[in-house]
Amino acid sequence: MWTHAKSAVSSMSDIFLKAAFAEPATSFGSMRNLSKESGAHLWAGKFDGAIENIFDLQDRIVASVIGAIEPSLRGAEIDRARRKRPDDLNAYDLYLRALSHAYAYTPKGRTAALELLGKALEINPNYAEAHGVAAQCYMQRVWTALDLSADLASALAHTRAIMSIKTDDASTLAFAAGAYARGTRDYETAIQMIEHALAHNPSSAAAQSVGAVVNSWAGHYETAVTLAERSLRFSPFEPTRHLAHAALSRSRLFQGDPEAALTAARRAVQATPGHLPSHGYVVICLTSTRNHS
Repeated sequence: MWTHAKSAVSSMSDIFLKAAFAEPATSFGSMRNLSKESGAHLWAGKFDGAIENIFDLQDRIVASVIGAIEPSLRGAEIDRARRKRPDDLNAYDLYLRALSHAYAYTPKGRTAALELLGKALEINPNYAEAHGVAAQCYMQRVWTALDLSADLASALAHTRAIMSIKTDDASTLAFAAGAYARGTRDYETAIQMIEHALAHNPSSAAAQSVGAVVNSWAGHYETAVTLAERSLRFSPFEPTRHLAHAALSRSRLFQGDPEAALTAARRAVQATPGHLPSHGYVVICLTSTRNHS
């Protein structure tokens, strides 16, 4: 997925530079990218900047386009996997089908996702991305678990599998970091995992969102705010965007700004109604704002 995104951005960057040096313009307007296969609209954006800052402007475009295109490419791949016959599914297809269920953030969705991920891991036990989403699903179950210790143990088992595989996939490392932080409270190690993920893919909205959550848990509120805002700016429709909003809410609350915290919490709930911690932040923020007034 990351390779496809980089390829698309590389092509756009080449076009951008050729246009920049061919035209004596002082600023640049809108750009868009379409799927070569389907013609579907993947991304559009507007960038303004002086010609003398051409390379800074190119960097901004690369970061923004990757953050926006990656979820679109993922969605297209999920749709493709859905259309395949059940008897013709490989590990990657099963993983893609699991994603749509995992992103629903419902008990039924988590159960379906974990079943599909289990089948994918039977085919390929070293499938790091499948381990990552499984860790995330078990972490989701923690909030409503009847057996908290069992779900935490499962999340950590998938996290340790990822560590042993040593993947560089940013989203996978981020999901592992979130599970590890929640299960062990070793926030500094989890933050190192996030930093490693972002070193390989600086534009990963998922890694930035999970990084914002972990940094907020660790009390690094300014870093959490920076990562959350960057994630939302790069990819406002990323399926994990509720985590960025939730991290913003927690951080703003501890920074003494309950109004901003409430706004972020409500946006988290709107993005993913099934994310229970976001509902908790809404209640806490409402109580805090009433106490302030």
